[in-house]
Amino acid sequence: MHTISGVVAFLVGHVARVSGADPRPLLLGSGVDPDAPPAGDDHIPVERYFEVWRRAVAQFGETFPLRVASHFRQEDNEIFGFLAMSCHSLGEAFDRTRHYSRLYTVGATYEMEVDDVRTGDARSSAMTIRGQPGSARPSAVIGQGQPGSARPSAVTIRGQPGSARPSAVITWLPWPGDLDDPGYRAAMDYHVANMELAIRQLGKSPPRPIEVRLRHAAPREVAEYVAFYGVAPRFGSSRYELVYPAGLREVEVTTFNSRLRDYFDVECRKMIEKLGAATSITVQVRKALIAAMDGGDSGIETLAKRLGMSARSLQRRLSEEQTSYNDLVAEVRTEFAKRYLARGTLTASEVAYLIGFTEPPAFFKAFKRWTGLTPGEFQARGMT
Repeated sequence: MHTISGVVAFLVGHVARVSGADPRPLLLGSGVDPDAPPAGDDHIPVERYFEVWRRAVAQFGETFPLRVASHFRQEDNEIFGFLAMSCHSLGEAFDRTRHYSRLYTVGATYEMEVDDVRTGDARSSAMTIRGQPGSARPSAVIGQGQPGSARPSAVTIRGQPGSARPSAVITWLPWPGDLDDPGYRAAMDYHVANMELAIRQLGKSPPRPIEVRLRHAAPREVAEYVAFYGVAPRFGSSRYELVYPAGLREVEVTTFNSRLRDYFDVECRKMIEKLGAATSITVQVRKALIAAMDGGDSGIETLAKRLGMSARSLQRRLSEEQTSYNDLVAEVRTEFAKRYLARGTLTASEVAYLIGFTEPPAFFKAFKRWTGLTPGEFQARGMT
């Protein structure tokens, strides 16, 4: 089940309250008490979360998520937030909190990539930096990561031919959803804005983004976006991304305290252990496959490299968890094929491409095997 900390839904209600509105109708049925802040690890299903946002933007307008993000403070996330606040640098804060991201979201996460490029260099190099839990410094691994290591924070230094300026890119990898759904769109707006604000709150003289990329279409008014980010977002982009000048990872955190950092790291680890299977390779693979269901590369070699291991090691670890790569691919493709076809705005051939098939006939055959129906029959019946 995809979930998120109830703290965010509570914050939506709180901002509604300070705006003079009754938060109870917004939070009705969400599982969040408008008068009692939930614990940071007290989660609600994302379907309820999106409904809170649908009600909020219907009442306050489509830029309301930016207002909510402006009210958020790191300490609202309790131990998870205190860990970030006690780290030495933004890079370390990102690495450590991403390792425990299940305390905040299940089914969605952030990634950071650093482009280190030289003008005119036609070659592309890749070095993966994998944050080691409990260590203040990341370890650098050229090419392939170390099998069996703790869950990494995926930070990749990669070369882009012809690019002249290095930069740091933070990507929000969300839950599946419909970009035309006001609730889903509002949630996406919030999470990108929340990350940008976190950088401002944590860092000593942190840089502002030089580019903001949002997947959904441009709203009627963009002035509030420009005021919040300091730059006009690029709407209709392929991913949700914040682009910063190089050096973002090295920016020092204002409230660094190594003793508190180590203490909160231990406490986060205990909470993760209570959740159970938090570092499951099955969970990581499924998340990566979900992120690729927009025409991305879902091949095992690509995904294994992204997770810092060989394809053989990935298959072995999945087998240890009583599943296989092919089973997970079929599961995620089935889920997204149904979602895309149910919209009625895409052809079956377009859906085939989005979920990773190079030939539509292969998709038609697979879909028939998965559901007992052809894509056309599925759409004709209006099924989901």
